[in-house]
Amino acid sequence: FRKHTQSTVSDYLAGLRIGEACARLSATRQPIQHIAADVGYGSLANFNRQFLRLRGMTPRAYRASFQR
Repeated sequence: FRKHTQSTVSDYLAGLRIGEACARLSATRQPIQHIAADVGYGSLANFNRQFLRLRGMTPRAYRASFQR
């Protein structure tokens, strides 16, 4: 797997989950905790940590960047 994707399975899945969360954060007003649960995170704290690690900002800041 790593040979083809240049990442571990867990990093690849985190990227997919956070990518889906980004799409939902920018397109809906659904609460962040619901988005986190829908994309597979049982813990909001872990979702926030992973989001920050991969996107360099919190989910709230990411959503705010799309609102005027």
